[in-house]
Amino acid sequence: MASVTPWVLGALGAAALVRAAYRPVRALIADGFVKSCAASDTACDPHLIVEGSMGSQPVYAVVGGVVVASGPDWLALVPNHEAVVLTYLNLTGPAASGTKVGAGEQIGHSGRLGFGVAKIERDASGGVKLVNYEPTAWLAVRGLSVSAKKRASGQNLWCEGGRTLRVPQQVARCGLSLPEPSGWALLPVSVTLS
Repeated sequence: MASVTPWVLGALGAAALVRAAYRPVRALIADGFVKSCAASDTACDPHLIVEGSMGSQPVYAVVGGVVVASGPDWLALVPNHEAVVLTYLNLTGPAASGTKVGAGEQIGHSGRLGFGVAKIERDASGGVKLVNYEPTAWLAVRGLSVSAKKRASGQNLWCEGGRTLRVPQQVARCGLSLPEPSGWALLPVSVTLS
């Protein structure tokens, strides 16, 4: 059994390298910073607002999936392997409805991107309802980041915590849920309600 362990660890390491090479961009926007967290003391917006550092920046699909709806400045993406809807707001040139996109593929440009995540659930009557997740926590537990180039807003926002997020109670009061831990991230992530 001991001789199998190095092979298993080697295979896991090789898989991580292939994953990194296959999905080199694991961020929402090329170069930007968090302008405002999804929930604040004054508002209950389910969207994270990301400001482009130098104006309009490329926006990427953080996971592979299908664009299920789009408009002149927004799109909704359903990932291939998870029952959520990702919404991207304030896009120029968004991908068209029905387009299949890969993780890291450019889906538009934005100078001030809104990003939201909603879980698709069945309600008691058998219908479908959407439950909003806190988007920064959803990104963190999947090993994803807001910006490809690490930029901070300088405002010391709680949602800029990276892999350790202390989510304020305001998020729960706004009706946003925290995502379940995911096996997608290679490094430990801590998302706690404070």
